[in-house]
This record gives sequence, C-alpha cells and structure tokens, in this order.
Amino acid sequence: MSASHRCTSRETVFEVGADGGSIVLWRERMSGEEWKFGVSTNEAAISDVLSEEDAFTSEQAAQPGYGNSFREGLALLDTNRCRWFGLYPVEIHPDYFDAVLLAVRERGGATAEGRWREALGLFR
Repeated sequence: MSASHRCTSRETVFEVGADGGSIVLWRERMSGEEWKFGVSTNEAAISDVLSEEDAFTSEQAAQPGYGNSFREGLALLDTNRCRWFGLYPVEIHPDYFDAVLLAVRERGGATAEGRWREALGLFR
C-alpha cells in the first residue's frame, strides 16, 4: 500500500449497544481523500436482542459497504433493516451529535429521541 493510500484515521461517529453487543457507524479517511463511512457490528453478542426482522444476517454483516457522507452511512444501517435507534446510545462523536439525534427522531420519533437524551444525560 503506497503512502498516499494509507489510512490516516478512523473514528467512531456513533455506537449503540445492548447486552454486550454493539453497532458502530464509523468514518475513515485515506490520505488525500474525503471521509468514507462504514458500519461494524458485534453480531454474535447483539443478535439476541434484535428481532429476526431487525437482525443483520451474516451475509449482510459480511458485505463491506461505504458511504460518502453521514447520510449514506446511515443508509447502510437502514438498508440492513436494523432498528439501531431503538438500542442504547454508547458514544456519539461531538461533530455529529445533533445530526445523530435528528436521525433518531426521524426514525423513532420524539419518544426515541427523548430516551437517547435521557441515556446521554441530556435534558434539553
């Protein structure tokens, strides 16, 4: 791999979890390129808390996919029918805080957003 194509950084955009498992939307930048967004899952641990309809299949979890924006990264989660907004928020990158809460509201309504705010210690 040439120096111009080395990964310079990977950061968590947000992580959700339940009972030992997690789903992470991350961003990664190669030298000289824009951010790419992707999804990582700990499917073995989280599969017990997702319904059959919501769970990633092993085929879906194994498919690499990248989005070129935050919205495209969210689409990777939505395409896999994962109700990530119903899980417990573990971490949100400060640059994406408002965008993540808006995405939670768009998908799960005010109740889901309120639950996230409470879990994160926000009461605004």
